[in-house]
Amino acid sequence: MSAARLPKAEAEARDWFERLGRTSITTAELYAFRDWRDNEANDAAYTRLERETPMNWGRFLVQPSANGFAVVDSHTGEPASFAKTTMIDLDVEDANDVARLLAGREGHRRRLAPAATAKRGRRIGHLGVESGR
Repeated sequence: MSAARLPKAEAEARDWFERLGRTSITTAELYAFRDWRDNEANDAAYTRLERETPMNWGRFLVQPSANGFAVVDSHTGEPASFAKTTMIDLDVEDANDVARLLAGREGHRRRLAPAATAKRGRRIGHLGVESGR
């Protein structure tokens, strides 16, 4: 990979990243992106950009903090906690990984919620017989 090729690939990666973030993109553009990314230097530049860019993962947002990035719970506006640790001042890759993990857990909870609610809705009477409500 030549030094002259890398800056061009980096600039094009930023352009593609912006274009793909829009709500409307044509099929032809997606094919062009795939063809562009088939080049090793372009793929490396785009992968690096994805890794270094803060992302939003549903409820959990990656935002700049004093010494890096924080994972913020959008429901509370507070930094998220994970493993009894407040998720602030992380590098962008770690913040994205934690946000992705927390978002996955949140999605898992939502999928389980109807079953849990159904179980809680049953009542056991004083004779130990289950009754629907």
